[in-house]
Amino acid sequence: MGIIAINLNSTGLIGQQVQPRRCTLITTDSLATITTAGYLNNQNLLGNAILPTDVFEILYSFNEQTQVGTFGIFQVTYSSSTGFTLNIWENPGNVLLPVVDGDFAVFNGTAGQIKDAGYLPSDATKTRVVMMGAATTAGYLAHFTDITGTISNAAGAVIHPGTIQSGLAGTVGGFIAYPPTTGNGFLELLAINAGGAFNTIISNSAMGQSSTISIPDPGAATAKFILSSLTGAGIQHITSGSLNVDAGNLIAGLAAGGTAGSLVLYPATASNGSLQLVPVGNAGNFNAIISNVSTLGQASTYTMPDPANAAARFLVGATATPFVSGEFPVASGTSGLMVSSGLAASNVQNKTNIKAATTADIGGAGAGPISVVVAGLTAASVVVASIEASSNAVAVAKCNATATGFDITFTGDPGAACTVIYVAFIAAQ
Repeated sequence: MGIIAINLNSTGLIGQQVQPRRCTLITTDSLATITTAGYLNNQNLLGNAILPTDVFEILYSFNEQTQVGTFGIFQVTYSSSTGFTLNIWENPGNVLLPVVDGDFAVFNGTAGQIKDAGYLPSDATKTRVVMMGAATTAGYLAHFTDITGTISNAAGAVIHPGTIQSGLAGTVGGFIAYPPTTGNGFLELLAINAGGAFNTIISNSAMGQSSTISIPDPGAATAKFILSSLTGAGIQHITSGSLNVDAGNLIAGLAAGGTAGSLVLYPATASNGSLQLVPVGNAGNFNAIISNVSTLGQASTYTMPDPANAAARFLVGATATPFVSGEFPVASGTSGLMVSSGLAASNVQNKTNIKAATTADIGGAGAGPISVVVAGLTAASVVVASIEASSNAVAVAKCNATATGFDITFTGDPGAACTVIYVAFIAAQ
C-alpha cells in the first residue's frame, strides 16, 4: 500500500523555522524500498518541501491489521539526478569510527561500544561463522562435529575428500593407527629413504567386491611382501612355512613380455636332480594344458619310467577322444601320437586259443572219418585242415570239431601214408 501517513511539521512550528525538523512517516514498504533513491520525490508533502536537514522517524514494513512496524531514524540526502534519499541513521557514539566494509564488529571494552578490530571473514560470500565446541588440545587436528560448522579435536571419524599428506621433502611423515583394545600395538605406515627421488605407491586394482586384505604373521621380527616383479637377479625367498595359492592360478613368466617361466621342483634329498616343467615356443599362440580327468575315482600316482635315453616322448592321444574302448591303439605318424586302430581286441584270438600243427601219419584207415586228438578243442571249435602228403591223390571232404579234437573225412582212401596240416580256433568268433 506504501505510505499511510506523513508529517513534516512540528506542532506550533511552520516551514523552516526549526532545523532539523523531526518528520514522521508510516509505510508498509520495506527498508530496501524506502532507502531507494527518489522514494520521496513524488509523495504528497502537503505543500511543504523536504529539507536536507530533515530527520525522519519512520515505522516501515507496517502491518495495518496489527498496527506494528519496524522503527528507524533516517537522514535525508539530495542529488540532482536522483532526488531525495532516506539513509538509516547510526549513532556514532555506539560505533568507534572509522570502520572497514566487511570486517567483523567487536566490542570495544565493557561499555557496549562496537569497533572494527580488523577481523575480516576469509570468504565474505559465506554465511556461517565457525565456532569451537569445547576446549582444545595443542597439536590435535580439528574437525567439524555438526552440519552448522562447530569444530572440535575430540575423537571421531574424520573424512577428508582429497589427498592427505604427511611430512614434507626432508621431513619424515608417517601414519599410525591403533586398534580398539589398549596394549595391542599399532599399525604404522612409515616412509624411509628410497635411494633417490622415487615414489612408492600402494593402490588397489579394480575390485568386484568389498575385501579385507590381512597381513599374516611372518613369524619373524623382519619380513618382506611377495611382489609381482623384481629386477636383476633378485630372488624372493620363503624360508618357513609354505606358499599356498588358495584360489586362482600360479603363473610363471609373462606372455605379453615374452618372459620365460618354469616350474622347478626339488626332491627331499639334496643333489638328486629336480622335476621341471619347462615351456618352449610353439607354432603359434597355443597353450599346452595338462589336467586330470574329472571322473578320477581314487588318489593316483603317475610315475614316468626311465626311457634309458637323454631324449624321449610320451605317447598321447591325437584327439580329445582318440580311443575306443576295447580297440587296439596304433601310432599316428612318428611324433608319438596315438589313435584307435578300429580293431577290437574281442575280434583277436589269443595265441593259447589257436592251435596250428601237423598231424601224425593217419593213413591206412580208409576215407574216414578219422579222429584226430587235439587237447582243448570243443564241439564248438572251428577247424580248418588240408592234406600235407598222402599216398593217393585225394582231398579233404569234411572236417568237424569234437570234444577231443576233430574228425576228418577224405574224398577217397588217402592210402597207406597221410599227414594233415590244420588250424584250430578253440573259441569260435
